[in-house]
Amino acid sequence: MHDDPFDRALARERAERRERRHRTTRAVFGHHARTYVVVNLTLVALWAIGWWLRGDSYPWVIYPIVGWGVGLAMHYVAVRPAFREASTTNNDGEVRS
Repeated sequence: MHDDPFDRALARERAERRERRHRTTRAVFGHHARTYVVVNLTLVALWAIGWWLRGDSYPWVIYPIVGWGVGLAMHYVAVRPAFREASTTNNDGEVRS
């Protein structure tokens, strides 16, 4: 398709930039997801301790779990193309058939 070496180099450079951007996007989402899990497990543990000590406790922990979960879901929807592209390319940046 690209017979000109400059065009091939330009196409390769664009593909490498896109892959770096998608890799960063996936890393940021992964950090967000891990933080969500750690913080919410901590909140559940705090709620469980309160329930264990007092015998009854309102399940307030559901509000941050659901609220932050909505934000995490919207973040995933925004970065979903980066995950889709990662699953359709190999390590050399070539598209799998």
